[in-house]
Amino acid sequence: MNMEMVNQVVEAIVSGTMTGICLGFIVLGLAAIWKWFFGIVKRVVLYLFPGIATWAQRRREAKHLDEDEEEKQEWMK
Repeated sequence: MNMEMVNQVVEAIVSGTMTGICLGFIVLGLAAIWKWFFGIVKRVVLYLFPGIATWAQRRREAKHLDEDEEEKQEWMK
């Protein structure tokens, strides 16, 4: 191996590393943007339909109460 081949290998390694780092930052940036976008969409939907939040909360509470009732029945057996 002469110096030219060594330089090509080192250059390829550095180039690959930099590409990987840049792609990683791009993916993290896209994830942050999507998280922000979904938060905005959620706020808009809750603003347009305020009854959805109370409906979902009542549904969750009812489901939680059902689970508690099942646990009580199993415990009493």
